[in-house]
Amino acid sequence: MNTSETPSQSEQKASKLHPHRWRLGVVLMFSVFVAYLDRQNITFAIPLMAEEFGWTIEETRDYGAMMISLFYIGYGLSNIFLTPFAARFGPRQSLILIIILWSLLTAAGAWLSQFMMLFAASRVALGLTEGVHFPLMNQMTHQWFPLSERSKANGLWVAGLYLAIVSGPLIIVPTMVEYGWKVIFIGMALLSLIFLLPLVVKYVHNTPNKQAIRTEKVSLGPTLKTIKRPEFLLLFSVTIIHNILTSGMVNWLPTYLTTTLNVDFEDLQWLTTLPYIPGILALGIFAYFGDRFNNRILLASIGYLFAGAFIYLMFTSSDTHSAIGYYTLASLMVCAFTCAEFAILQRIVNANHIAAVAGIHNGGAMLIGGGIGPFVVSQVITDTPQNIHPAALLFFGLSVVISLILMLLYRRLRY
Repeated sequence: MNTSETPSQSEQKASKLHPHRWRLGVVLMFSVFVAYLDRQNITFAIPLMAEEFGWTIEETRDYGAMMISLFYIGYGLSNIFLTPFAARFGPRQSLILIIILWSLLTAAGAWLSQFMMLFAASRVALGLTEGVHFPLMNQMTHQWFPLSERSKANGLWVAGLYLAIVSGPLIIVPTMVEYGWKVIFIGMALLSLIFLLPLVVKYVHNTPNKQAIRTEKVSLGPTLKTIKRPEFLLLFSVTIIHNILTSGMVNWLPTYLTTTLNVDFEDLQWLTTLPYIPGILALGIFAYFGDRFNNRILLASIGYLFAGAFIYLMFTSSDTHSAIGYYTLASLMVCAFTCAEFAILQRIVNANHIAAVAGIHNGGAMLIGGGIGPFVVSQVITDTPQNIHPAALLFFGLSVVISLILMLLYRRLRY
């Protein structure tokens, strides 16, 4: 049985395009924006928590890595095991439920922080709640958009991640400096409940005709057959390594700047924002050319090769502005894969199984890559020997591996 979507099936879908499909994409983008702001809180809270609780440098590294990784463990497990049930319940209904739950858990984290075990448990629970988010959006994108628009459609809601990275420091850092880190946790919970939830209730529907998505019963057979395909395994391998690099770098960039390059905490709002501003434009450009010339995988392969070179230069630079400049260029090049990842997955997988397979793909890659990424990067990112930074070799080497695997995938799947 062929589990992938054929171009002819996509053309039939294109003939029934809904005029409001891009409005759905915008609301999904806002949901990613809010969810990722919620996820970013801990990144900026770690230095302030360390100061409040009197952690040493080693404790800051270890506790910080633990709290970040615990989220990704819950997130990954949820993707894999809860997504099939969320898909059966319905993407719209499930999205409404998880928004309510992640809001309550985020607010609770502000009060539970003084009890490390309870706070750690809340991080796992938050990951479990947010885990089904991306698979559900894959399911809706598959239903609303044809293959010829998938890079732009997926790139639109993925742009919410970049908007959160850009605006997050400008919102989070001044608020934490002025009112303390706990206030932003409560504020993000209110943002989800007051602004995001009503938009989802009004504008998000399972299909263009507002009918329930016909999904097969939760069954391992078709899903296992899909994840054994070489195309899926190649994409999955790339995403694991991608998550090691991105989750490690994004979560530890503030600590790297403050400890290794001696940047003041107040300056983080700009230095952690500027690298991602051009990325929003880059997402649109790569998505357009990927859809226009049907070469998404090739663009992603070339982009990651350049990204590795730029991140190498970043870690071997002792000047803050040069380091940020190289990081900006690396982030731009990574966008070629970011906007294409789920479009490639949706090309491989049939609509009836996209949520379950997307859960395994996103969850497994995040569980492995996001789970170990912060620990791996934490061990090298503050280590600065005289000759060469070990993180430079790590990031460059893994970027080359990603590029090579994508070239293998491109030979099998010209998309």
